[in-house]
Amino acid sequence: MKKHIADLLTLANLFFGCCAVICILNSAPTEAFGFLIAAFIADALDGQVARMLKTSSALGKELDSIADTVSFALAPGMILYVLLCKSFAMHADWMKYGQQTPGLVLPALAAFLVTLAGAYRLAKYNVDTRQSDRFIGVPTPANTLFVAGLLLIYASNPMVAGVELGNLLLNPYLLFSLIPVLAFWQVAEIPMMNFRMKGFGWAENKFRYILLLLIVAAFVVLGDVAVVLITVLYVAVSLLENALGYGK
Repeated sequence: MKKHIADLLTLANLFFGCCAVICILNSAPTEAFGFLIAAFIADALDGQVARMLKTSSALGKELDSIADTVSFALAPGMILYVLLCKSFAMHADWMKYGQQTPGLVLPALAAFLVTLAGAYRLAKYNVDTRQSDRFIGVPTPANTLFVAGLLLIYASNPMVAGVELGNLLLNPYLLFSLIPVLAFWQVAEIPMMNFRMKGFGWAENKFRYILLLLIVAAFVVLGDVAVVLITVLYVAVSLLENALGYGK
């Protein structure tokens, strides 16, 4: 039984990802966000448990990628697809695209470029021996956190500096501009910080602690809106770490 505990957590990740997709399709953004957070937690725990119990296996690694493809590749693509469809209905120049064409809104299918990039990144991770200490490209959970932050902004429509961010977000040009960025940074050959800590000392973890402090500060100042900034801060601190030569 012990050797299956980590796999059960991986399957929980997959289950929560499926639930998130259903909620996204049924216009339940808050519930979808909750299921994605549950998927994050399950994904973070399965590897830790496998290492702790010494039950890591090739099967577990493949199963993890399958689960992540749903939770962290399909789900963000689905979020962007739904947001694009909703944005078409709010802008006169795009309303004609709101009509269903064989069950699909064809221009919004561009959202699934993020899904394709995520699936490619997950497959690459399994065979890339360089990613033991650092990630190459933005990990799919981090990318999904950014997209889930957009979903949370859409759901709560917070007011910042007199601007309703949810309404501002539903702009087709903004969403179409984000898609290539979200696809590219997942597969880019750019080293990114790995969160596995071998100790708690400042010297070996300074950039991790800096990132944590920035995230806490963002939540204090911006509240839930800060969710969308977590991945941006992660990328910025990772690039700073690279520039200063600490990631080598």
